Amino acid sequence: MPVCWWASLKIHLAALFIVLIACSASLARGQSSSTPTPMSNASESELLKPYHLVKTIPLPFLKKMSGQLGFDQENNRLFFSDGKDLVVINADNGERVGVVPKIEKVSGIAFAPGIHRTFVVDADSRTLFALDLSTLTLVQKTNAGAESLSVLYDAESKEVFTTGRTTSTCKVFDPATGKQIATVKLGGYPLHAVGDSHGNIYFELTSSNSGPPVMEMAGDAYPIAISLKSAIAKLDTRTLVMGDRWQEPSCAFMHLLGVDRSGENLLIGCKDSAILADPQTGRVVASSNISGIRDGTAVIFSPALGDAFLLGLDEQSSVHRTDLAIIHEDSSGHLGPVVLAPQVWAQPEAFDSATQQFFAVQSDTKTVDSGLFIEALGTRSPVPVQQSIPGTFRILVYSRN
Repeated sequence: MPVCWWASLKIHLAALFIVLIACSASLARGQSSSTPTPMSNASESELLKPYHLVKTIPLPFLKKMSGQLGFDQENNRLFFSDGKDLVVINADNGERVGVVPKIEKVSGIAFAPGIHRTFVVDADSRTLFALDLSTLTLVQKTNAGAESLSVLYDAESKEVFTTGRTTSTCKVFDPATGKQIATVKLGGYPLHAVGDSHGNIYFELTSSNSGPPVMEMAGDAYPIAISLKSAIAKLDTRTLVMGDRWQEPSCAFMHLLGVDRSGENLLIGCKDSAILADPQTGRVVASSNISGIRDGTAVIFSPALGDAFLLGLDEQSSVHRTDLAIIHEDSSGHLGPVVLAPQVWAQPEAFDSATQQFFAVQSDTKTVDSGLFIEALGTRSPVPVQQSIPGTFRILVYSRN
């Protein structure tokens, strides 16, 4: 393998390894259509206005943001960790309205307004916290296990489900008592898990024979994630029985994004396209080619906005510039073309279906040594990274309106 090609590949992968954040998304139960749905020339996706910044919420008190951002739709509040405690702010003005101690890193958060609860998994302590949404007080605290990183609340069964990437099981908890009531064998390692409103959770699973996603070293420079073939499987939350697994053969590097806005199909990202698929069979019902970015990874899908947001390297740029790309699904179930969003300066973190807006986190940064190196032609070049500057964090609010 030529040294220059390998060095270029290392640089591209290093850039992605540093800037991309994996996230979890939503998914659905759906019905089949035997052939892809053609795109209408006059579809809604071609008439939408681009996203633009409508508000900035400064957070001068914040020195660090650790983990995910969560949005409480019912009470218009944002939840995040400052590295020590869970902080809750008013989504309109940034005013602190509550603090829950000793939640250091939010790796998963699920809201259950029907029972006035929110459930948070702390990636550092591996603890499942149950909070009262009305008072923002701690109700239950449970050891979720070292393998638990994400959490889902299923309104149909009224149970809480946690998963991680180092185990092929899913844990089930009683939201009232916090006690673990079951462990479900998934038959593979979950990369993503999302639920619909019909009592189903869909998992993107890697092969149980291959084990969980592994990291290997590219020379002595930095770790590279090894892509494993994945499949989609359904868990019935009422019976806790796993259904059959399927894999869409034409979808290279398949990864689950979520439920489409009709609630009938799954949205799945591929290496060079996004598809809508029947969740029972994997049959493709619509698709859209991904262009404008390379080495892209799906970030998240919002059924409230009908948009899939993807982050990747700009295809036309000679430098390692990242772009946010958007694929819109209109009300007819058509997937529009990829639209680059250079005016969006941070990736989406949380969504407000009432106002059709999304929230993103940003801060000023400084360049520091990452401790990683690029090896090429016998030399070792350090890889710099951008580190957030305390006190400069802000919430950016974007809208099409």
